Amino acid sequence: MMTESQNTESTPFPQAMPTPEDYGAPINSDDVNAFIHLVEQAFSPIEAWYRGEKEVDDVVALVQDQFNAYEKGAAPYRDLLKRTYVWKDEMDTAARRTRVSGDPENDTADKTFDRIAYSQIQFAVFRANYCVQQIISSAHKATQAFEGLLKHLPQLIEQGEDLRSIPWVELTLLKKHRRGVGPFRYQK
Repeated sequence: MMTESQNTESTPFPQAMPTPEDYGAPINSDDVNAFIHLVEQAFSPIEAWYRGEKEVDDVVALVQDQFNAYEKGAAPYRDLLKRTYVWKDEMDTAARRTRVSGDPENDTADKTFDRIAYSQIQFAVFRANYCVQQIISSAHKATQAFEGLLKHLPQLIEQGEDLRSIPWVELTLLKKHRRGVGPFRYQK
């Protein structure tokens, strides 16, 4: 009969089991929430004007100022996405090194560790990809809305239209640019 010390010597784990957080993804859900908050802050004065809570002399200047503030605030997130793409490439390389094929019942301790590490790396990459997709989707919609407002508002002002009577999706021209953006159920 083997004692416990003999058993650990014959099948040692190389180190503690990894978790997805151990791989140091540069992005997480806090970044997504912060970016969405940034977008909401950029649009809140425009929405306040649209609802009639705030009077503005020059709507186009307000939209341009808010767009410039949004672009300035979004710059660190572009760098974050670039770092995430570099990290993802490194993790894909690490996943290739730890990939194990064959029947799990015949695994040694090293193979079991590699199999677990591989799945945790894949999960960490999945979570990072989800966060990246959420930020890209929000940024795309915000940029489209700003560009639509900047393009459409001067035309409507020249025509003498009441801007607040026009539905928001028509005012921002978001209706035309929905395909391929965001979750599948929203793609039309």
